[in-house]
Amino acid sequence: MNNRWLAITLLASVCLSGTFLPSRPASADDGDSLGQTDQRRPSSTWVALDPADPGSGWMPLIALNRGGRPVVAYRHERTGRLKVLVCGDTVCSKGNTIRTPFAGGYSVGETKVALSSTGLPVISFGNSTNQSLSLLVCENAACDSGNSLVLVALDAHLGTLALDSDDRPVLVYRSNSDATVNVFTCGDRTCSTGNVRTVVDDGIAGPFSMQLDSAGRPIVAYFVSAPYYDLRVLACGNKTCTAGNSVASPYTDGWVGSYPSLRLARHGLPVVAFYGNDGQLTILRCGSRSCDSGNVTTVPEGAGSGLLNQLALDHQVRPSVVYYDREHVRLLVCGDSLCARGNVVTNLALLPGIGLEFMAAAHRHGHDRAIAIYVPRVGPHLLRCRTITCG
Repeated sequence: MNNRWLAITLLASVCLSGTFLPSRPASADDGDSLGQTDQRRPSSTWVALDPADPGSGWMPLIALNRGGRPVVAYRHERTGRLKVLVCGDTVCSKGNTIRTPFAGGYSVGETKVALSSTGLPVISFGNSTNQSLSLLVCENAACDSGNSLVLVALDAHLGTLALDSDDRPVLVYRSNSDATVNVFTCGDRTCSTGNVRTVVDDGIAGPFSMQLDSAGRPIVAYFVSAPYYDLRVLACGNKTCTAGNSVASPYTDGWVGSYPSLRLARHGLPVVAFYGNDGQLTILRCGSRSCDSGNVTTVPEGAGSGLLNQLALDHQVRPSVVYYDREHVRLLVCGDSLCARGNVVTNLALLPGIGLEFMAAAHRHGHDRAIAIYVPRVGPHLLRCRTITCG
């Protein structure tokens, strides 16, 4: 592997009863193949992104633009306002901007961010004004003027967001009023006309992870709780999920399926990282688009618990996952497409007891990673590391 700088963004801090520290690698790659190990500390540089405001960073979500510059949407802990941080370079060392694009209410629940083909942020968030799931479509890269606010659904949360090839938003969310899973497809980039809402499943579901296939059809992984407690995969038959849908339960061994992260491999076949049996990080490689046959499931050796999973696939379709094991933020880089051999696990940071809503990650080209973490008091930081395994 060549030495390229990878950007890992950490919104982190000092815990009330512990210390935030870069960690020793569980195993690290320091050579030309996966599986070689080196127990040295990761070579890293920490940069404070917003040292003047340590209350920033609650429930962050990250995207990387075409130049690899992070865009972070998050809730300010003290004021509750939605904020957007746009980095001026790939390591957020200069030219950063922080804006409050929506002053009409408080951000509640999960926040999601996607970038249009021209780099404009699109953000879904819970809006306290009417207890709704809302969508903010930014009109410039800094998200500071001309923005459009769209009401997606009342009494809804745990949504996820994607943009189609024409930058039209697609959202999947849970309706709290009738416990249904819904797909909301916008007719244009600001959702001003031609929107379609479709109920695709029932049950107390979420969180969700979605990608659009080459035809623009949503494929979604999600967890369904009582009485099922299992992982489900929805494969929509068309762009609006109004016909030809299939819903599969590809893994039902115990209480499984929470914290799913889905990516599409070659030919549109889903790969899902999720919280498996006994809490282990588990990788599911589906044998069909609908994930109802030919599936292979692997529990990567040494990975440990799989919380807040964020999955990427490299050009050889080898998975890598950023996740939290209740003590460390970790990176798993798989040695093959099934994660059956040659895996490398690196401890990126020691963060005991941070809670389950404070970490997110983005991946670019399957290896350039941005990880967002929030723990009270210190605020956002950037970690740079020198290898694909961050060891």
